[in-house]
Amino acid sequence: MDDSLKTVWIFGGLMFAVCVALGVFLRVTRVKKLTAEGKIIKRKYNFYKNKQIFKSFISDEQGFYQALTNSVQRTGVCSFSGNYDSTVTYRGRSWTARLDRLQSDDGSLMFAYALVQFDEYRGTPKNAMDFNIILTAIEKVFLQYDPNTKITEQAINFKTKHSLF
Repeated sequence: MDDSLKTVWIFGGLMFAVCVALGVFLRVTRVKKLTAEGKIIKRKYNFYKNKQIFKSFISDEQGFYQALTNSVQRTGVCSFSGNYDSTVTYRGRSWTARLDRLQSDDGSLMFAYALVQFDEYRGTPKNAMDFNIILTAIEKVFLQYDPNTKITEQAINFKTKHSLF
């Protein structure tokens, strides 16, 4: 291999390393900023594989529903439709999540929030940060209306499609 070809390979390798380092730096910076602003909560890397079940005792249901709507709208990362008496569907750029009303026998409000569809890149959902932003917004409203809200997680069994290409 002549010297000019070695130089091209070395330069190309260095450029690749700089690009990867820059990408990592920008992502870490964004996570720190969103965490500091209270827009996301630091979660396990695979948090999206769990359904969050919220159980709260909330007396002002209409105020609570309005606060949920306002909180999600302020995030600006998804559209949503539905009814809090049954199901609200959130549609992000590359994912869909649902907030399902659950039956309760003790007068509490119970909801399950889960990612139901997502495009993936290398085994993880694209735009997972946006999903975390919505989950954080929903959690905050529950805790605002009932600081004793119980939040439990339940694993989700996703069906995945594998392709050679």
